[in-house]
Amino acid sequence: MDLKENCTYVMHNLKVLKNNGQYRVCDHQFKLVFIGVTVVRECVLENIPFRKYRFAGFADIVAGQFEPGLLVDVIGVVEEVVFRQVSGKGRRVVFKLKDLSQQLLSCTLWDDYCLQFLKFLDDYEGDGPITVLLTHGRIKEAQGSCLPSVNNSFKASKLIINKPVMEIQEFNERLAELGIEARSGFKSHSEGCTQLSGSIQLSSKESFFGKAEAKTIADINTISKDGDVDLNASPQALDKLLGYELAFKIKVQPKFRNYAILKCSADSSLINVVMDMLVDAEQSLSVTAGHDPLLGLPLTPTKRHTFQDYDDEAGTSQILPPQLSSNK
Repeated sequence: MDLKENCTYVMHNLKVLKNNGQYRVCDHQFKLVFIGVTVVRECVLENIPFRKYRFAGFADIVAGQFEPGLLVDVIGVVEEVVFRQVSGKGRRVVFKLKDLSQQLLSCTLWDDYCLQFLKFLDDYEGDGPITVLLTHGRIKEAQGSCLPSVNNSFKASKLIINKPVMEIQEFNERLAELGIEARSGFKSHSEGCTQLSGSIQLSSKESFFGKAEAKTIADINTISKDGDVDLNASPQALDKLLGYELAFKIKVQPKFRNYAILKCSADSSLINVVMDMLVDAEQSLSVTAGHDPLLGLPLTPTKRHTFQDYDDEAGTSQILPPQLSSNK
């Protein structure tokens, strides 16, 4: 609590450790750690320069030329707001930044950083570009077809938007000198952006599959250990899905005798791809149905609706823990 930015100090009795943590603010091989006997004394030292930003090039990040775990500073102009979610847990906004080389980079802001960014958009009445400076950003490595991206690192990052700081002013001047076009207007909160609600997020083929492989229910059952199954126990959220044909991406956990649902999609083209990936899918499904213990149980007929008609409990963004369902 004694440390303040832009002040200088003399410190004694610090412990020296290797700088190999998960999040590193600089590339020095060692770091200083405060311990119980550390002494801190404020002292005016005029020869120590102020912090200088070291902005990472977007092209280097996209090409994978970065040091994993090393936090970076980024600056760019907002090109497009792709996604926003402000209800429930995990509030986030995803947008594209463009740097002076006109390279685009996906940026995700979470929680308070998300709200700060969206508040600026809602209040912004100017007609110029929106320049964002993010300090101590965490680079997320590429996954499948998804390129590397950057997001804020917990509470350590600073988000500066269109503030009269030297770095933003210099960036905007270079933007004008190079003749780079920048978006100057964005749609309101209720237009053009998607807000997820409910427990199921539709996804593209690439993001749905990832490294998963297709298996029939019969194949999945051979993975799990023996154990009793309560046929009367069912999450209430699943009651809403009766009568639908869906593709599920799951994580098999034999040790705990359960399966975690990672993603779900009602996209018919994606479902067809899953079916094509299964060897002798129809035969396998018929065999599974012949041994389905639920076939002899009466089910209450359900009215068919479009998949988009259903939302999970308000304010949630993931499937709730299992609850007992008395009728199915």
